[in-house]
Amino acid sequence: MSVIEMIHKLLPWNQELETGIQVVDEQHLEFFKRLNTFILRVKGGQISGAKAAADQMDYLSYYIMMHFNTEEGYMVQCNDVKYREHQAEHKHLIFEVKALSARLKAGVSEEVVEDLFALLSQWVHQHILTWDVEFAARYRAWEMEHQPT
Repeated sequence: MSVIEMIHKLLPWNQELETGIQVVDEQHLEFFKRLNTFILRVKGGQISGAKAAADQMDYLSYYIMMHFNTEEGYMVQCNDVKYREHQAEHKHLIFEVKALSARLKAGVSEEVVEDLFALLSQWVHQHILTWDVEFAARYRAWEMEHQPT
């Protein structure tokens, strides 16, 4: 099995997860790739040691925050009715990721990696399939109403 096939088995991307907002979908897909690669590298022993794992985790955390800023920018642009709730979801995930990152800095263990993967895979699917897809529908409707004629 190729690395690409293994990556897609860990956290698979499918059309159901697409929001229809190109930038958001590209960022979601990139995050899936980076998370899967990180998990594979840790499990394969290519990332060993707390420092190396923490550095990778710091990048994932940065990417998550950058992505949330992108999404929230779209929400502000269209004055989305669920902006505050959606933002609270984002803040909760950032808190959880930072807690796992602190655990990684204390030492890489299979348990921490599994907890990270479980949190992000569950959260990503649930969040994208509910919050992001619903927001995207509202955003696209707003966009249609505000297109120049």
